[in-house]
Amino acid sequence: MKIQTALAGVLLLLASCGKNTPTPRILDEDILFKCQAAIDECIIYDHFPPLQASRNYVYPHIAAYEVLVPFFPEYRSLQGQLNGFPVLPKQDTAGINLDAAVTAAFQKTGSALVYSRYLDTFRMKTLAALEAQIGKKAVERSVAYGERIADSVLAWAGRDNFRQTRNAPQHNPGNMPASWQPTTPDFLRGTEPHWGTLRSMLFTASDFPSLEAPVTYDSTPGSAFMQAAREVLDIQKKLDSTQTAIAWYWDDNPITITHFGHATINTFKLSPPGHWMGITRYAVKKKQLGLMETSEAFTRVSISAFDALIACWKEKYRWDYIRPETVIRRHIEPNYSPLIQTPPFPEYPSGHATISASNGRVLHDLFGDYTFTDSTMLQFGISPRTFNNFVEAADEAAMSRLYGGIHFRNGNEGGKKLGAAVHALHKNKLVTRTSGG
Repeated sequence: MKIQTALAGVLLLLASCGKNTPTPRILDEDILFKCQAAIDECIIYDHFPPLQASRNYVYPHIAAYEVLVPFFPEYRSLQGQLNGFPVLPKQDTAGINLDAAVTAAFQKTGSALVYSRYLDTFRMKTLAALEAQIGKKAVERSVAYGERIADSVLAWAGRDNFRQTRNAPQHNPGNMPASWQPTTPDFLRGTEPHWGTLRSMLFTASDFPSLEAPVTYDSTPGSAFMQAAREVLDIQKKLDSTQTAIAWYWDDNPITITHFGHATINTFKLSPPGHWMGITRYAVKKKQLGLMETSEAFTRVSISAFDALIACWKEKYRWDYIRPETVIRRHIEPNYSPLIQTPPFPEYPSGHATISASNGRVLHDLFGDYTFTDSTMLQFGISPRTFNNFVEAADEAAMSRLYGGIHFRNGNEGGKKLGAAVHALHKNKLVTRTSGG
């Protein structure tokens, strides 16, 4: 009887303690890493090209960031900073668990942008585990808070002109000698010719960065243009093992097409935005940052990537510039094929150089200089590479396109210049910390 009475007392004490125990604000500081891994799976499985991938990353991370900001007074909301971003409704943040709120906001926003259901499965498993820890009511309250933020972000995302570009005219190759032309192996049309019309996160029409004209087309032997083409061909013929490794490491082609007779094999990987999100993940883990700092890093990098690619595509289709593969086949070596596959859009400037120059500098601003090893591509059987700092990695990414045989040196340099300009404008405009943060 004494044992039964004592046991009943313990159970009563535990029950009463449970009623008064506040909902823990954060249980898993790494919850955003898990969200990021889930959307990576969606983007790879759904075969999203780089531009759409950048859009699929940025909106969920903005939603997660806005979920967190009210709990961290040293951080500043993006309201009033991003173009057209709405004033979010005031939320009751009492008793909110941020693991559940971030998961709900990220999943609801991301699932509206992709096709596969990895995010849904991730949400279901995460919330079920949380219910076992903090109870169903606490999870439901936190999920409702996160989803209200997601609804506002999705309504804003729906006005960025993406849907309108789905029905815009396709790009037809020009008839000028310098005009971009479709390339091997499938001679596809130029992709996303209207991406430059999407609403930028931070730029206005007056401060959108632009570039001077590329090298003038001149097929005369010995001209600057033909020297640039010869450089690409000569490098391809003399590639050493390091240059080859660099070209493949930064290839980041989300869909590489290989034909064997009647058979077609597609190889899927992360695209440049996903590669830089992977580098960001490494940097955050290296610094052992908390959830809010992690969100800040992912948000700033994804915003930078999104705007860098809008600026780049604006320039690509403004100049509509020919690829080295076309020039070399036309004037020098008819059967030329580059080491890596030429993507189906104009050459100038390099998209990878642009996004890398911008994102590398964003990460430098956040974390400074230190040696790091990037193993993002190990999951695809590509060995890690070590860099002294983020800008060095960005420069190597740009140079990889020359080693790969798909860009002129001028296209890489133009991309680096454009990316640096995107970063400079972002650094001046985007504020994520308050004056005391």
